[in-house]
Amino acid sequence: MVGKTWRDVSRIAGHLALRQHLLVGVIACVTAAAPTGAAAAVPQVETLTAPPVMQNLSTQPHTMEVDLTAAPATVELIPGKQTRVYAYNGSIPGPTLEVREGDHVIVHFHNKLPEPTTIHWHGLHIPVPADGNPMDLVPPGGSYDYGYTVLPGQSGTYWYHPHPHGLIGHQVAKGLYGAIIVHRRTTPSRRRCRRS
Repeated sequence: MVGKTWRDVSRIAGHLALRQHLLVGVIACVTAAAPTGAAAAVPQVETLTAPPVMQNLSTQPHTMEVDLTAAPATVELIPGKQTRVYAYNGSIPGPTLEVREGDHVIVHFHNKLPEPTTIHWHGLHIPVPADGNPMDLVPPGGSYDYGYTVLPGQSGTYWYHPHPHGLIGHQVAKGLYGAIIVHRRTTPSRRRCRRS
């Protein structure tokens, strides 16, 4: 992924999802047209699943407070094969942060990696101390509380990722990235987001 822009990565992910969708369709057609008993010979295709959504720890209105931990993990990306990765809260991609315009966001970040890291909230307009820039490294074993308010007019889809100088590509390629969904203030509550 080194040298690729987020637009390139999104396009590649879109192509992969389309390929999988088409493959599932072809297998379904072959299975439906196959003689009785032949369906068992057709390989099963796993479907993509959505990453978990971060749970709100706050009971305050218009506040999203979450815990996020970066740590080494072992996951099964290919059936039957274990892969050593870096993960946010044990998942790749990391859990989705769903917020609304005007929400105050507090992220209690814990670095359990063997190297320094940060979290950069890509595309959001937030104060410098919360931006996760390369000058504000969180050392191995360290913690940092990121705090910011999502500004009006920022509804959309963004992503978060590490931003330590010289290690960005390495850490993203190992699995450290996740989605941010910013809803308009007037959007009805989602079932998975706890709101006051």
